[in-house]
Amino acid sequence: GSIALGAKTDCTFVEPGSMFEAQIAFQNRSRLKIKTLSMDIYQEVTLAAGNQTTHYGFRIGGNAMEEEDLLKVFGSQAAKQERKLRSTSTFSFLQSLQENLDTNRAGNFQIQVDPKAYQSYSGRLIRVTSTAVIRLVTPMCM
Repeated sequence: GSIALGAKTDCTFVEPGSMFEAQIAFQNRSRLKIKTLSMDIYQEVTLAAGNQTTHYGFRIGGNAMEEEDLLKVFGSQAAKQERKLRSTSTFSFLQSLQENLDTNRAGNFQIQVDPKAYQSYSGRLIRVTSTAVIRLVTPMCM
């Protein structure tokens, strides 16, 4: 089987101490239930001077949702699918995922950003970028 994941956010910059929110939708066409959904935000600081470039990376926030809460928020998306549903076309599978995101039928997921995080920035010598990483974990991935 397969699992498709989609997410969207209105926030393109991470503010220290703020709440980062993403809409998450997924379709599970596998034989396994999803046990955990997690989202972490990582920040990378790049310093450039002359021919030298240094990178520092660290986690600035994260949250996880376990199986019981997943079923409350996402309902049947987290459950394993019946064999007949696993055989639907990939196009309709992804189209359904996109529709859930577009019509706000996706689940909200929030993370408190560390107040000590740096504000996003891009300059000639210093660049600070943030990346959200979303994971769906099944019993076989643990």
